[in-house]
Amino acid sequence: MRRRASAYRSVVLGVVLASTYAGLIAVRPPLDRTAERWIEQTRKKLTLDETIGQLIVPSFESAYLSTDSDAFDELSRLVREYHVGGFHVFGASIAAPPVLLNPSYGTVILGQPFSAASLVNRLQALSSVPLLNTADFEAGVGFRISGATVFPRQMAMGAIAGDAAARLVKEEARITAVEARAIGVHVNFAPLADVNNN
Repeated sequence: MRRRASAYRSVVLGVVLASTYAGLIAVRPPLDRTAERWIEQTRKKLTLDETIGQLIVPSFESAYLSTDSDAFDELSRLVREYHVGGFHVFGASIAAPPVLLNPSYGTVILGQPFSAASLVNRLQALSSVPLLNTADFEAGVGFRISGATVFPRQMAMGAIAGDAAARLVKEEARITAVEARAIGVHVNFAPLADVNNN
């Protein structure tokens, strides 16, 4: 009986690992030759420390930081000395209003778009390799940044039936991408696989 349970666990683990690996093999559109050449040349120039630094993505809050502040000095040190690959952008200064079906949303603090963009641009200027900035815009950029579009949570989007569903979700993604790029965010960690326990 124990052998059977152990074999079963091994098979399940193998299937999970294989399916996870298969999901990681993404088909990407081919880059043009100029982009491919730039990537290869840039990678070859990086030292081991710089290559390792590209894997590190610290975070900052979207509050204004003057260039002569200690907090900005610390972020710029991460770029210059540790060669970080980018930053994860969080909110910072305005308490968000509660949202229908998500009363804990009011505990989120929203950042300012100009502060976020200013900070991203100043840090980008310090980096020898372009920073790849990230954020959790689970319900649009307005989920973290004041004044941006807020969409329904993903559970509500998943409940949309009919032909409109794909069109609405695609439009939400498009608007979120445009607003994220406007403040210098390139990767949105959404939608999520959070477990809805409420």
